[in-house]
Amino acid sequence: MEKTVTFYINRTTPAKLEEELVICKPLKRLTISVDVEKEEHTLMGYLVVRDEKNRIRIQKMLGYGERTIVIARHAKNTTIGGVPGPIGAGTWKIVIYLFAEYIEQTLEGVSLPFRIQISDRKTEIQETIGKCLWVDRHYREQLWLGYYNKSSFYSSRGRWYKGDFHTHTHLSDGKESVSSAMRKARMMDLDFYVPTEHNVIPTGWEDDYMLILPGVEITTKIGHCNLIGIDKMPERLPEIMEYADTPEVEEYLYEILREAKKREWIISINHPFLTIWKWKYGEVGLDDITCLEIINDPTYTDARESNDQAIRYLDFLWEDGHRIWGIGGSDSHNLIEERYKGSDKPSIAGDPGTYVFCPSLTPELLLKHVKQGNIYVSRFCTADVRITSQSKSFFPGDRMEDVERKIMMEIEIFGNELEEGITPVIWIVQNEKRIKLTTEKTKKGYRAVGEVHFLKGKWNWARLEARTADGEFLLYSNPVWQGAKRNRFRTYREALEAFHAN
Repeated sequence: MEKTVTFYINRTTPAKLEEELVICKPLKRLTISVDVEKEEHTLMGYLVVRDEKNRIRIQKMLGYGERTIVIARHAKNTTIGGVPGPIGAGTWKIVIYLFAEYIEQTLEGVSLPFRIQISDRKTEIQETIGKCLWVDRHYREQLWLGYYNKSSFYSSRGRWYKGDFHTHTHLSDGKESVSSAMRKARMMDLDFYVPTEHNVIPTGWEDDYMLILPGVEITTKIGHCNLIGIDKMPERLPEIMEYADTPEVEEYLYEILREAKKREWIISINHPFLTIWKWKYGEVGLDDITCLEIINDPTYTDARESNDQAIRYLDFLWEDGHRIWGIGGSDSHNLIEERYKGSDKPSIAGDPGTYVFCPSLTPELLLKHVKQGNIYVSRFCTADVRITSQSKSFFPGDRMEDVERKIMMEIEIFGNELEEGITPVIWIVQNEKRIKLTTEKTKKGYRAVGEVHFLKGKWNWARLEARTADGEFLLYSNPVWQGAKRNRFRTYREALEAFHAN
């Protein structure tokens, strides 16, 4: 079987293009080759293939990955991002979702031929799903990750586990393969990794010792957010792909966030103040947000200011009584080794690490302790955080019993950059008040200790922060807290307007 489908794309082309493919008899495989005349045009949108039962069989951003995609009966013969299974007789659909903004900016006065060649020929696959298939074979129209095991056991130790909550590969606009991403993760001593492709659900992952937690980055013109710990494709994701650049996207983003809250997925607002991708959907309820990405360091001129503004905004929300956790993510698209030439430790976008304390490591426990805020975020360093009160020990994010109390907050920071003469400046931030601590040199790093008081019946919170002498970010530790406060602000927009006016 062979067929060529040609779409002519210009500035008047609709955002969704669809072509039917009739398969007369069952096949061993379906081989799809994408042909576009210029390399830069591979980033024009998404490719989705639906089978004779209208089930998604592959969903992929037309990015930097391989141009030939194979769907077959077994995962070892199916391109990553696909769903293995029978290639049944009937009417299949080839769907292209275009980026309207990209077409508007790129294809002025031209019509671009975009060809898709479809056959049942056997071909070599650069990157297959591998052994870890997540999609239940009995899924309905949307992808269900029924084979993902949330109870898989990775470690029995109670400790801080390091991971990356915001990543990209060839499945969307990343420039590295999954195997390359895993090599990077091992070199950076990560314990867990969250694939968050732009509007693309991973259908499986290569077999690895590392905990891989399914996620997706919902990407629209009004903001990006990660859904972490997903067990299925969000119902409205196809509409997000089709209407991402239109006013209608607000309705579909609202429905996705409603679904995420109902299914208890983590909702993390990404790079909320980064100029070109700032969060603009103000109607999201603050009680619906689990995390705010405070450290995301792509190479943009306003990256530092946007990160610092995110930290200040998060403190503002805490002072209003909202419990939203600070989180980090590399937003990595490409392995950058030049920054550490001669070293065995490559860096991704400034090496932001998010550390989660877990009594042992399983996907279920990781999700639980992220939701509890047992997190600190750092760059170029690690830390030992010790919080004690009334002979009890606490972790960042912990709730304390509502009594009058003294709290001892101690931190010791370690890192190669600190050994090069960078002395950290360390603060306790209590109810937005900054208390600078005395920092002392230790054998391994730098240490600081401070004491704060919480009053019974009052809203109290306190966290730790470290920076270099010139203000570069080193560490953010989520607050411990007690009491309650009646919130002034209900939505993201209400709080943001007050924050800017403050």
